[in-house]
Amino acid sequence: VGIGCAEVSSYQENAKLAQPFYDAYIAANPQFASASTSDTPVYIGKPAIKDSIVTGYKNAKVQLAAGTGLFYQEPGKDWKFFAATQSTQACTNFNTDTLMNAFSGTECLDADGKKSFVKPSSPTASPSPTVSTTP
Repeated sequence: VGIGCAEVSSYQENAKLAQPFYDAYIAANPQFASASTSDTPVYIGKPAIKDSIVTGYKNAKVQLAAGTGLFYQEPGKDWKFFAATQSTQACTNFNTDTLMNAFSGTECLDADGKKSFVKPSSPTASPSPTVSTTP
């Protein structure tokens, strides 16, 4: 885990915040688990956690060494790594019920490359109205 310039007193707090995301990233990318097997250190920035519009689900954006990591959490479960990206994801990448629910309301690009939003996996999954493609 790497931490950039910060107050010494915030190191422990930030490391504690980053730990679940480090664990999820390493679970999905075990080749980075040991410095002896990888010359690339794992950098995990401070997470920006957001509640999904589907109750109980969360998603997070976390700065990684080479882009932004997208993470998600199902109700009552640990964080999981979804993707590393440097741009807006295609809506088709959110292709499971869990991903649709966790990232519901998140901006994505439709098949024509136009701005849209991830929709929940079923109309009953969301207490809020479904967000639709912008004109």
